Amino acid sequence: MRGELNQTHALTATFVVVIASFLTATAISRRASRMIDEDATLVQLNASPSLVHLTAARAEVRSVQLQIHDLVEGRSGADPAALHAALSSLDSEARAYLGLPLFPGEQPYWSRVEESLLRFSSSVQHTHERLEAGQRQQAEAMLATQIRPAADHALNALGKATEFNGRNLARLAAEISVARTRSRRLGTVLHLFAAVVAVISAVLLRAVVRRTSELQRAQTQFAEERAQELEAFAGRVAHDITNPLSAAVVAIELALRRLDEPERIRRSLEAGQRGLHNANLIVEGLLDFARAGGQPEPGASADLGQVVQAAMDELDSRARSARVELQVEPMPAEQLACSPGVLGSILSNLVANALKYMGESPRRRVVVRAAVREGAVRVEVEDTGPGLAEGLQAEDVFRMYVRGRGTQQPGLGLGLATVKRLVDAHGGRCGVRARRGEGCQFWFELPRVAAVALGAPAAEVVAATDRA
Repeated sequence: MRGELNQTHALTATFVVVIASFLTATAISRRASRMIDEDATLVQLNASPSLVHLTAARAEVRSVQLQIHDLVEGRSGADPAALHAALSSLDSEARAYLGLPLFPGEQPYWSRVEESLLRFSSSVQHTHERLEAGQRQQAEAMLATQIRPAADHALNALGKATEFNGRNLARLAAEISVARTRSRRLGTVLHLFAAVVAVISAVLLRAVVRRTSELQRAQTQFAEERAQELEAFAGRVAHDITNPLSAAVVAIELALRRLDEPERIRRSLEAGQRGLHNANLIVEGLLDFARAGGQPEPGASADLGQVVQAAMDELDSRARSARVELQVEPMPAEQLACSPGVLGSILSNLVANALKYMGESPRRRVVVRAAVREGAVRVEVEDTGPGLAEGLQAEDVFRMYVRGRGTQQPGLGLGLATVKRLVDAHGGRCGVRARRGEGCQFWFELPRVAAVALGAPAAEVVAATDRA
């Protein structure tokens, strides 16, 4: 068993490592992709357009300077329209650059470009106005004193801004290259590691699957054998008891019809009749259950209050003989999804078990209570006995043929096993809470008829054992 647990833990650990490796590789790749995308966006929307517009603006500055110089000098081919077109192109390129987002630290370069281009354009326009006004000598003077210095200043500002954006472009390209290389290397290492661990996981998984298959086959064979034993046992007991019980019921009915005896005898006979009738219901329910191969009867229902009262009436004389007080708390008006015989068998086994093992406890009481839960009803049988026998664990009490060491009470240890089998087969749960010397609280839950009719799922077929 320890080896199987170690294999299971190792397999779980390898799966976790594989998943963690792939998740880490994916996270690293996504982080690198995000960084690359951010840098690429800066290149696409800022650095590259800035360089394009700045370079074009420098060319337009030279073109405007050449056009105004030709006009002032009166050279052939000089055209004012070409000057205006060059100024318009310069303004467009300047606006395009100045409208882009700024890199950190770019604000001084941006301001100098804006100021120098504005100064240059203004000098050109003033010079052209002088030329159109016939003041050629003033226009020639402005070429040397205003336009040339303004052009040099603008070209210098544009060059500095170009260099700044070029450095940012180179930095972003280097970051993209580093991020790609790092992501590729880490991803390769992690995937290789995950592949190695996956191979180890496959080897472990094969061993665990083989062992699990062997255990499942053994458990299935064991369960089938025990189920056949139990079904054969239940069928044999039911067949052996049904006939004498039926005969006893008929005999008592005949006696009640023919005898005119005192009221006490009549009440005793009526109580005996009820007890035999209830026993007959239980046996018929167990017989139907055994004939169905351990499956519940479709559409069966049992009135909780009536079955509880019948079981208490049947066990009342036994409780008095054992000096035990039977106490029944008010029952909810609920129909449970099982036959009255099955419910009666479950209750009778639990209450009889509490009476049987009361021992010499000074407080001698058995309490039956019930509460409605979502889709089911929980019934509890609580006693004030000595608790579970020494050496008997709470999770073992519902197994067949299990009895505590030192137990002197007669029986085969089938009562609580029958309870579990019936409860499980009807989609319910059962368990026990116990403390040494403080009694036991056995409980079971069965689906409500209303919940089954509405299509609510039955409780999971699990024998849940709660410990105090």
